[in-house]
Parts: sequence; structure tokens; C-alpha cells
Amino acid sequence: MWSGEELGEEEIPGRRWSIRTAHIQFEVLPDCELGAEPPFGPLYGVPMVMDLALQSEEITFNAGNHMETLTMSLGDYLELTKPRRVDLAAT
Repeated sequence: MWSGEELGEEEIPGRRWSIRTAHIQFEVLPDCELGAEPPFGPLYGVPMVMDLALQSEEITFNAGNHMETLTMSLGDYLELTKPRRVDLAAT
């Protein structure tokens, strides 16, 4: 589903990842508008990567559409999604 041939791959220290295309987004996140995917990959079987630079107390993101947003504490978000924390600026 996440092939490098189809998506174009980039490196994160110690791990390969791929950028998704629109048709893959609709396969994996069929209930979300294109470009409004909430950052809850584990709900859809998608691994999460988060930049270490994100240190605010709250996080605000699209709620699956372009009309609504959700705000929650960063601590709650990290507990729910357990993203891999990576220094993306260093790559």
C-alpha cells in the first residue's frame, strides 16, 4: 500500500517513510476530506511520526473536514497516538 515506486520515498533517521498520494488517502482514510486528515494514524493503521520541535501545550488540527477543528492537550495527543518522535529539522 505504501510503495516507494508509487509514492516517492524519503529518509528519516533509521527509518524509511513515504509520502501518500490522493488515491491512497481515500483508500486508507475514506471518511476524511482530502487535505483535512486528523493526525490519528493508529485509528487507520498508519504509523505516526512527529517532529521533536512541537512542544506547545495544545495541538489543533482538522477534524476530517475543512470546516471543523479539534484542540487537545499535547500530552493527551501523545498518549493516544504514541507517535515516533524525530528531529525532522536535522534531516
